[in-house]
Amino acid sequence: MDPTARTHELIDVTESLTAILDQENTLLTELRVKEIGALQQEKTSLSGLYELRMREAVQDAGAFNAVAPEIREQLRLASEAFDRSAQQNARALRAALEMNTRMVHKIAQLATKQETRPNGYGANGTTPYTARRGKMSVIPMTLNEQL
Repeated sequence: MDPTARTHELIDVTESLTAILDQENTLLTELRVKEIGALQQEKTSLSGLYELRMREAVQDAGAFNAVAPEIREQLRLASEAFDRSAQQNARALRAALEMNTRMVHKIAQLATKQETRPNGYGANGTTPYTARRGKMSVIPMTLNEQL
């Protein structure tokens, strides 16, 4: 593949990957995290292609000297836009992870504070210890019966 065609392909892949990252950033910002999964397959394939094309470009860096300056400028601009989107994506993912971690800790904290009340009826058909019911806790137990 000639250097100009390779550069155009790299520009296309970079712009496509940037668009996917921008979509993911929007979903993260709008807290629509469940919808991100739909982007992952395309993001993974574009990332693999981008990595391959970048590796080829580094191995044959001298060939890019033959590419017209305006095409190299397009690649530079596409790369800068990609870098901005990738940095924003990293920040958004860290923020979403932090929010998720805080929520899980809060739920765990509330669950440990919640007081369990005994259920069922006593021997005389009434609920046991109605005055102390809120302060009692249920102890988990199992019954192992064999025939």
